[in-house]
Amino acid sequence: MILNNEERLRLLGILPIQGSIATIKILRELREELSFDEEEKAEINLQELPTDKPDEFDFHWDSDRMVDFRIGDERRRIIMDAFRKLDRSETFPDSLLNLYNRFNDG
Repeated sequence: MILNNEERLRLLGILPIQGSIATIKILRELREELSFDEEEKAEINLQELPTDKPDEFDFHWDSDRMVDFRIGDERRRIIMDAFRKLDRSETFPDSLLNLYNRFNDG
């Protein structure tokens, strides 16, 4: 699945930081692949900007980069579980709807 900078950051923001023994390695690999390494940050000039809320940041970049990620069944299940958790808690933001639809349709 091809994801842009914003989609990668949004997914990183909703992925759980804990999981079962069976899923933690997959989750760790997914987080690593979605993250921006030092070279990529420099290439797109990715900047983390503070907001008025503690522990929250906005991001800015100069150029969008499309990256193709391997999203197998287990990764898709982990991502969909994260979306479902937001939905159940009624905290699902409008900004995630298009991304949710891409994973739900795929």
